[in-house]
Amino acid sequence: MNMPYEPNNKQISGGGTMQAETANDIAEINFMDLWYNLLDFKWVALAIATIALAIGIVYATVATPIFSADVLLQVETKQSSGLAALEDVSGVLAANGSNVTGELEILKSRTVVESVAQTLGLAQSIAPQYFPVFGSWLASRHERALGLAEPFLGLSSYAWGGEQLKLAQFAVPTQFTDQPFVAVKGEGNSYSFYSPSEELLGSGTIGKPLTFNVGYGTGSVTISQFDANPGLKANVVRRHPLSLHNGLVAPLSAGEVGRNSSMIRVTYESPNPIFAVQFLNELANAYLRQNVERKGQEAEQQLVFLDQQLPSIKEQLRKAEDALNVFVQSKGTIDPTLDTQRILGQDVELETKRVELGLEREKLLQRFQPGHPLIQAIDDQLAQLRSVRGGVASQAQALPEVQQEYLRLRRDVEVNQALYTSLLNGAQQLKVAKAGTIGNVAIVDYAQQPKRAFKPNKGQVVALSLLAGLLLGVLAAQALAMLRSAVRDPSKLEQATGLSVYSIVPLSQQQTVAEKGLRRRTDKVGLLAVSAPNDPSIEALRSFRTGLQFATIDSPNKRVLITGPVPEIGKSFVSANFAAIMAQAGKRVLLIDGDMRKGTLSRYFIQEERGDAKHPGLSDVVAGTVAFDKALVKTELEGLHVLVSGSVPPNPSELLLHPNFIALLEKADVEYDYVIIDSPPVLLVSDASVMGQHCSATFIVARYGASNVRQVSDSQKRLAQAGVRVNGLIFNGFIANRSGYYYGYGYGYGYKNSYGTYGDPVQGKKA
Repeated sequence: MNMPYEPNNKQISGGGTMQAETANDIAEINFMDLWYNLLDFKWVALAIATIALAIGIVYATVATPIFSADVLLQVETKQSSGLAALEDVSGVLAANGSNVTGELEILKSRTVVESVAQTLGLAQSIAPQYFPVFGSWLASRHERALGLAEPFLGLSSYAWGGEQLKLAQFAVPTQFTDQPFVAVKGEGNSYSFYSPSEELLGSGTIGKPLTFNVGYGTGSVTISQFDANPGLKANVVRRHPLSLHNGLVAPLSAGEVGRNSSMIRVTYESPNPIFAVQFLNELANAYLRQNVERKGQEAEQQLVFLDQQLPSIKEQLRKAEDALNVFVQSKGTIDPTLDTQRILGQDVELETKRVELGLEREKLLQRFQPGHPLIQAIDDQLAQLRSVRGGVASQAQALPEVQQEYLRLRRDVEVNQALYTSLLNGAQQLKVAKAGTIGNVAIVDYAQQPKRAFKPNKGQVVALSLLAGLLLGVLAAQALAMLRSAVRDPSKLEQATGLSVYSIVPLSQQQTVAEKGLRRRTDKVGLLAVSAPNDPSIEALRSFRTGLQFATIDSPNKRVLITGPVPEIGKSFVSANFAAIMAQAGKRVLLIDGDMRKGTLSRYFIQEERGDAKHPGLSDVVAGTVAFDKALVKTELEGLHVLVSGSVPPNPSELLLHPNFIALLEKADVEYDYVIIDSPPVLLVSDASVMGQHCSATFIVARYGASNVRQVSDSQKRLAQAGVRVNGLIFNGFIANRSGYYYGYGYGYGYKNSYGTYGDPVQGKKA
């Protein structure tokens, strides 16, 4: 004998059982829920994915193609022009080597980029105006060989393809740079020229300069070619040097190829592949010229410095030689000891280095402040030399005075001789180097015109759009499911309400087909209990029959109220087929459609044509306009009579308080074994609360995947406030191969002259 549903053992018609989730399972994420959520909102997900895919296809089709070109440069560690001469003197510059990072900054400097802009004429531009959104794309697909395209819809102020414009010269005051002046093509070779504020500045002739006054200054323009339809507007712009530089550098990228490779790859992206190649090659040439000029300037500066130092070094050498000769003549022949020669060699070497570093420091001070790292490095070397020379000086003091004096004078001669010879050779090398300076930069590869666009990658764009659409669709489905918060596990309802689930009614595919057919026909749906008595949903209702008998065994009457929180949960399906099952069991049953606003029980028993007057029913009997016996509908099942809702009254809730309603129920108690009332939704109107006060048993129908805990709990509280005790729940529309639950949903049943709303509308199918 089947008893009410227990939380740990779901009973389904056919004898199948499912183990309920444990408390730990509830706390875990059920990934199958995500799949079922996606199935419930699959059309939303597919719609989003389709829209995203369409956007991706449109973008890949109309987006401006971007081409990429590159050049490869080499920065040599040392100059091949002989500029290392001075490095041989000091040994300092050789430590600097090649600074690739610095070269990258020079490559993108204003000096180099503006030189390119001047050569290519980028400081000024003239461009036709295109129709917004698709005008440029449409014009680019016109064959120039076909001549000028006909203006679309007569819009001659826009370019539609085939136009050719060239600007020979354009000059305006600085405050008007980066602002679009407008040239309007006239008849023949004439054109009109307008300021950015649309003020006419003058009329010009193609190929001839036009001078005009603008602001507080003057400007001039020469348009050398203007092949376009009369009326075409073209923007003429003079770029400000800073904005020009920033605009040209933005699509430019440069970096070292590999660590310490001294190879630089420069890349430029542009919708015009020809321009990308021209710009890069000219940039490489300008950078190379700048590098050669810079190296030549360095050679010139070094040569000037040496020319300034040579006379003083030569004079110091002469004085040192004279002093040594005087000393030798006064002392006679001096035979230096081995110690003197050894100390002399050390002292000469140290003093030579000291003088060389001093000269290098003096040269660097012409370019840098004393705190510069290069100068500090020289100061550190000088300090080390002074420390070493202190030890050599101590050894010299141990020599006889004559040897000490000879040592000093001989050291001065040799130091100045070595220094003078070195500087003289360096000056000669620098003169040769200056004439043959080639810089330390070489162009390895010039840019070549790319064969195909770099971006957008159409296949990648479409694939990513589809992937993003699918992801957004899945997320949207999960979000909608969370908002809806529908229950799939009846144990959740039991835990929240404390009510037992008396029956789990599986979703009937046969009933679903019949419901769809009703939308296309005017005949009645019919009872599933009659047409398919072995359907699992009917078997589940038979188990409810057993539970109901126990629930009403000691009740003063056999009136049963079947209600639900909101519409569209299959409440009428349960009521009609349960009444049929009771009649098939030999009971005399009266089925009352208590929904006097929007009753639907008649479709199971009465075939009505659209436009026909409603069959008299409950509202008519209670109002006293039709006799009880006249309103009854006798069905094909023996023992089953139906009282439909009847005509729609103006005040259904007040009509239920009429004594005739109670009298009707009492009369039914005498003539029938069971009175089953299909009431309106609890959360929308008070009718169910009034009817429940006169019934011995009340059951709430909840629907799998549509009802939520809040709805059922609120219904229970609403009935309890009216003194109606809910006996249990009926879980309708269960899908056996799914499990889980949602979160959040609203209520609704609204149309004109209907119930109004309770939260958001609930959309669902009857079982």
